[in-house]
Amino acid sequence: MREKDPNLEGYVITLNSFASQRDVPPVKSMHFYTASKYAVKAIVQGLRTELKELGSPIRISQINPQRVATPMSLEALGEEAYKHVAPLVMQPEDIADAVVYILSTPTFMQVNDLTIANMKEPPRW
Repeated sequence: MREKDPNLEGYVITLNSFASQRDVPPVKSMHFYTASKYAVKAIVQGLRTELKELGSPIRISQINPQRVATPMSLEALGEEAYKHVAPLVMQPEDIADAVVYILSTPTFMQVNDLTIANMKEPPRW
């Protein structure tokens, strides 16, 4: 990429998790999930630093949403619990709006991390 056009503009947006911003929860087996999200955070920060050192105009952002109504949430909670939680959590469209916001920023700006908490959902840990 660098060899072809060092002035190539672009945007890399990663979808991570609210878990990357929190301590490891006291929930069985969540430590693996949280560790993987910390790893994604570190990789994104490293890539951002590398691009900046190269003088690249490519911007990189990370979105860290709290719980979103997805098949993963359904699987993690089970159908009965999901029925009670689903109305309280964010919808995929809410995260899409965040992506649109990031892409709409001027080219001299970079949204590093956007952590999105849901005001309706109580903290989990």
